[in-house]
Amino acid sequence: MNMIKFSSFIFLGLLSLSMFAKADDILIKNATVVTSSDSGIINETDILIRDGIISSIGRDISNEDAFIIEASGRIITPGLLAPATNLGLIEIELEAETRDDRTKHFSAGFSISSAFNPSSTLIPYNRTAGITTAIVFPSSGKGDLFQGLGSVFKTHGRIDTQPIVTDLAMVMQMGGIQDSRASTFLELEDAIMKAKQFKRSRNLILRGGFFDTGKYSERDLEALSDLLDKKKPLIVKTNRASDMLRIIEFSKKR
Repeated sequence: MNMIKFSSFIFLGLLSLSMFAKADDILIKNATVVTSSDSGIINETDILIRDGIISSIGRDISNEDAFIIEASGRIITPGLLAPATNLGLIEIELEAETRDDRTKHFSAGFSISSAFNPSSTLIPYNRTAGITTAIVFPSSGKGDLFQGLGSVFKTHGRIDTQPIVTDLAMVMQMGGIQDSRASTFLELEDAIMKAKQFKRSRNLILRGGFFDTGKYSERDLEALSDLLDKKKPLIVKTNRASDMLRIIEFSKKR
């Protein structure tokens, strides 16, 4: 199986990144490789890495110039994805100065894409456990319903890290808040109604006309408009299956 390229990979307990830098080519010998393809698990397999990319996978690969790693009894897997995390936004939970996961100014439109900290001390720990990509969401927006928009980041730790995907999805909270669930559903209906009014008034707004955004900012209403236009999905955080059924029925009516 030549020229198989994984977007990212990990191997646990084999070698530090600084040792990789000593050779242009790296040859991992006799590993158990867990692929993300139809090939499944491949036992006692070699992997040749050139310029940071897997160039060959197979048995008895030879390369006299490569840095050799004996991985017998070790497992190599594709990089793991953290699907919903605050990684890169929170350093010390009880220290407000180290938290970039919340806001008092925005709700549905709160984007954390520019707040991700690639130098967070928590990132190396997660990378050691195999997390090479993270979908990062805020914890709290203005109000109790909409928390904001999540973006996708690599956890390679480079200081110039940029999101792979910006504002991928919106997240909202059902339950576990100060107000009742009934009030939460009413607030959701009011938010969607306001977003529809905002869409219909967009030409008026562009001409300098006045539109009462209520408790939402224009950024929030733009984000809610993307939900109405199905440009972004809505992720609902809840501990009740019945909440999801109500949300699904609500979305059908809209």
